[in-house]
Amino acid sequence: MGKMLRFLGWSAVVLAVILGALKATVLQWWRVPSDDPQLGASLAPTLYPGDLVLLWKGTLRAGDLVRCADPEAPGRYVVGRIMGEPGDEVEIRGFDVSVNGRAAIQEHSCSPNKVTIQDPSTGADVDIHCGIESLNGRKHMRGTPINRSSYPTVRKATVAEGQFYLISDNRVYPFDSRDYGGLPKATCKEFIFFRLKGLKGWSDADTRLMFIH
Repeated sequence: MGKMLRFLGWSAVVLAVILGALKATVLQWWRVPSDDPQLGASLAPTLYPGDLVLLWKGTLRAGDLVRCADPEAPGRYVVGRIMGEPGDEVEIRGFDVSVNGRAAIQEHSCSPNKVTIQDPSTGADVDIHCGIESLNGRKHMRGTPINRSSYPTVRKATVAEGQFYLISDNRVYPFDSRDYGGLPKATCKEFIFFRLKGLKGWSDADTRLMFIH
């Protein structure tokens, strides 16, 4: 019994040292703010306010869901998916995105295919469709209206040198580079790769221990 306790004790120490080293260098954890309705709505159906997530500091590439310094609010963050790198031509046609003439494709619906979020302006519950989108071999969830009857706007942008162009996974209530422009790459240091738990805690099996694509 004594040997087992010593083994467990040393294992805990080693694990703490490893986690401390990772946190000091490449690993961070962060809770999605619950006091920013615009940011929270823009992340659905991938993430939600109150989610506790893990971030990895390293080389970022197109398709990563990244956290960047908010250019208009020091000390806060914006979160979006890198859809454009320097020199890329990004086009947003309604709820759909294309990069350098190649369109992102909705491959299939999520399961379940409908999620409920809060309108960031009114707080009212709104249902959106959850689908799996693919671009350049990378897949992620995206939110679109339940009834897609029109393409309200078309936006085009050429990504400047040294910048990323971010697009929200929620195309119904986006908050992305269409609002704040391209972001300096130096302000985007981590990508979100894992959700530890959601707002409801460990008891909610649907939001705990999930890899984020």
